[in-house]
Amino acid sequence: MLRMFCRRSLVLSGLRWADINRVPMQLQPTLVLDEPDLRPEMQTLLQSSSYRAAGIITSHGLAEFYGPKIIFSRTLPQGTALQTDALRSVLIPVAGQQLPLDKEAEAEIAEEFQSRFLGYFLWNSSRVQIPTFDVSQFSLPVQDLARAFGAAIVGDIEVQQKILPLLSVHDEEIRADHASAFDSIVLEAGLAFIHQGGWTNIRMDRLAEKVSAIYKGRGIDEEISAESTGWAAKRLGIPSGRINRAGNGLTLNVSTCRLIHKLALSYGVRAMQSGFFSACRYCHELEVTIAQGKAREEV
Repeated sequence: MLRMFCRRSLVLSGLRWADINRVPMQLQPTLVLDEPDLRPEMQTLLQSSSYRAAGIITSHGLAEFYGPKIIFSRTLPQGTALQTDALRSVLIPVAGQQLPLDKEAEAEIAEEFQSRFLGYFLWNSSRVQIPTFDVSQFSLPVQDLARAFGAAIVGDIEVQQKILPLLSVHDEEIRADHASAFDSIVLEAGLAFIHQGGWTNIRMDRLAEKVSAIYKGRGIDEEISAESTGWAAKRLGIPSGRINRAGNGLTLNVSTCRLIHKLALSYGVRAMQSGFFSACRYCHELEVTIAQGKAREEV
């Protein structure tokens, strides 16, 4: 059905990294990928190809893989961007007999609906704007999805606003995954030091000890290394480096503390889900920002 609805659909099975150069992206197709190879390099490719002008270096030169993609897969790798940066939908088999469509019926459906979608696109493409509704209550991946879907609806604010409750379930799933993920626990450990007060620098080994303590408090006996904690900080974009002769760590200046708080809120860290810390200036800043966003939305 998607092959009939989507413009220039191209159904590919078992796509691999080595096959990228053979895909005719110059035709701007909608790729319908059936069980592609989802090894780490392919996951990175699919994530980066969601952004315009993201080039891919291949043996044949520079390639661009930007464009709409639909992925059919029985399972998705846990803790990957494909679980968060894409809109997921579970397809449930329908009971009863489904009559197959013949070629003539398929052609009629494709001609009717693709012409409608193309007409809508041509009529409204010059009026597409980034929606102004407040998406701060969502995690970062869902914020991007909400803006993308909102921009595609032109001239109907009421329909545009209905996107937010539809994405709330998807956001809750992402937050639940993030809350138990290693990077989220590292953020939670960083929050603990900030809220405790009196810390200007945190060594990575001490931060790793706090992460291990949080895991232990949740019934998981796991020793965390300073190295793995440091890599998590780099993934999150938290500035880190050598702080003294004892080793690497974090400097808890104003910008770093604000960043940790914003990331913790976005990742759904459990310490933030239970409410803001009243004695923390950074929690207060977030609380004011969220209140202002809600006020603008009501206006």
